[in-house]
Amino acid sequence: MDFAVPIFAPRAAVSAVLLLSFMAGCAPAVRYTSGQPAYYSRPQPPAAARRDDAGQQALSASANTRQDDATAQQPIPPIALRNDADKKPPPPPTPQKAQPAALPESVKKKSVQHLEHAVKTYIGTPYKYGGMSRSGVDCSGFVSLVFQEVYGKPLPRSARDMWRVGVQVPIAAARPGDLIFFKGGSFSTIDHVGIYLGNNKFAHASSSVGVTYSNAKDTYYARRLAGVKRVL
Repeated sequence: MDFAVPIFAPRAAVSAVLLLSFMAGCAPAVRYTSGQPAYYSRPQPPAAARRDDAGQQALSASANTRQDDATAQQPIPPIALRNDADKKPPPPPTPQKAQPAALPESVKKKSVQHLEHAVKTYIGTPYKYGGMSRSGVDCSGFVSLVFQEVYGKPLPRSARDMWRVGVQVPIAAARPGDLIFFKGGSFSTIDHVGIYLGNNKFAHASSSVGVTYSNAKDTYYARRLAGVKRVL
């Protein structure tokens, strides 16, 4: 037993404590304090055990440190950044050529008959440059008068301006009511126009004979053919 005896205790009291300790069969370990009462001291583990505990704590701390270092050294996966500037805009839609709507067969047949009749009434009309009446017409004047009468459709006044409207079609696909154009002069520009009637036949105002029928396959016209335009 470990008794703490104040240093100021009387000698008789000390002797009594020693005697009681001897009788109890234990060796007293008296520790004198400077005026403060002493308490039982906590038993300490052996030195070897303390060293083992310290070693285990050091190993555990070292393992935790290595684990933290390994975690810190792991590569961070790259973050894919989207660059809007790299995105290519979708291609613009391809413009399509406007195609004239197909006429119903009944309307087409009636229109062809009406067209042929109107053209026939102009056959023999004399040629007159700039003319716009039955007393005299030029090529574009004849076409403009017939289209206004049959279809109620105004057209540009000159053959060159008429060439700028409508949709071009191959002569093999030409149909009655299409416009047929010819080139002439020193610069091979558009200078003549007629009305296609089918089977390579067309009506026009010739400078030599007035309004007449001609064949597009004839050598003179075949060599000067510029193309066919559909304006209806």
